[in-house]
Amino acid sequence: MKTKYWNEYTNEVFDTEEEAIASEKKYLELQAARKKAEAEREAARKKKDSERAERAKQVNEAAKKLMEAKKNYHKVLADFCKDYGAYHCSSNEPDLLEALLDEFEIF
Repeated sequence: MKTKYWNEYTNEVFDTEEEAIASEKKYLELQAARKKAEAEREAARKKKDSERAERAKQVNEAAKKLMEAKKNYHKVLADFCKDYGAYHCSSNEPDLLEALLDEFEIF
């Protein structure tokens, strides 16, 4: 009767003890590499999520500043119109003109 060696991790049978030990060692090394790769992926995902949250916070802060600026603009414009009747809003400055067109949603 010939002795067989069994690897309990892979459920394989080997003719020699060395083959079984080598197979077990290889399996454990692969498992460790998989766990390390998974941990690295998880760390990268968490980093990306935290960066995304930080950038989202910046977008929200910028939106709040924009809304405050719009409120201030509307107040100043309303006060001007109240005092002088109308405000002529054409401009040769492209940035100001674009901002005004965007403000009034004119394309």
